[in-house]
Formats: sequence, structure tokens, C-alpha cells
Amino acid sequence: MIGSLVGIKYEILSELDSTPLFSSFRAVDRSNGRDVRIRILESTLSGERRFVDSLNEHVDSLRAINHPALEKIYDVVDENEQYSLICEYVQANNLELRVKRLASFSVQLAISTAISICDGLSAVHQAGVVHGDISGQNILVTPSGAVKLTMTGLWNAYPSSSKAGLVMLKNMAPYMAPEVTSGSMPNNLSD
Repeated sequence: MIGSLVGIKYEILSELDSTPLFSSFRAVDRSNGRDVRIRILESTLSGERRFVDSLNEHVDSLRAINHPALEKIYDVVDENEQYSLICEYVQANNLELRVKRLASFSVQLAISTAISICDGLSAVHQAGVVHGDISGQNILVTPSGAVKLTMTGLWNAYPSSSKAGLVMLKNMAPYMAPEVTSGSMPNNLSD
């Protein structure tokens, strides 16, 4: 994949990480030189048209939310049954990795991280969206301590897929609120 183009103008530079839904890459937008994160939907899910349409609809609703603690989504590329989200590139580690590396946080760092997460969630909730998948894997933390929430509300599209919810359950289950594990849909309080 390194060196290949997505959507004619995004050149893949390096692999970042992956989830059961997306493989992520650092790329450059050749039209403006900006670094971006490309989240390429796993091929088994790209062929599910209802799921892709549902993701598109949800991504359109996210574009209206602008907050420094939320990962921006710039573009959607759907070519040859390969669906990709073009997102803001943030030089950061996810919170789970950061906790493992730093072991214990100072009280000040823990509180400022929690406040930044809550600020991002507040912006999401004010826009009428529920994140639904808050975990250390979906929170990026930069070296300076800035926080970015990722994968906001994508769970909304899972019911339109025969596979997406099942493949994500293993990652989501340890972080689900009790009311969600007992059958309720995620809401602002469960976030």
C-alpha cells in the first residue's frame, strides 16, 4: 500500500494502526501538501452497500461539528468498492498506549486529560450525536497533552451491517456502560 494513491490525490506514506473495521495510514494530500490519516474500511465490509451508505450519512453529520478535541473528517473516498475516510492527521498515541508507557499519570495530567475528553464529548452531545465507543483506543493524546476523540458515533452504522457490530464487539465490550450491555442503545450518559 505504501506509495499507492487513494482518491487520486492522497499518497500513502506509512502504516499507522488498525481496528477490526479500518486500517489506518499516514498520507499526504498532494493537492495542498497536508498530512492526513486515511482510514480504509476492511474489504469484507466495503462490499456491504447499506453499511457504506449508513457510514456516509453519519460522516456527513459529523462534518458540522467543529471542536479542537475532535478528529476532523475532510473527505470520503469510495472507489472500486474501497471505502476510505480521509481524516485529520494528528501526531499522537492513543490513550491506552500512553497509559501503558507513562504508567501513572500526575493528578494534573489526569485531570486535564479528563477535562479535554469531556469538552469533546460536550461538543458531540450538543450536536445531537452520541460517541458510543469511548475507550483508550479512540482517544489520541499528543506529546503536548492535547486530546482528540476519534471514531465518533460510527456505531450508528453497525446495525446496517451483518458483520460490523460483531467484529467491533470484542474491542467495545470492556468499555460499555452497564445499560448498554443490558440491551439499551448508547446515550449521552453512557458516554
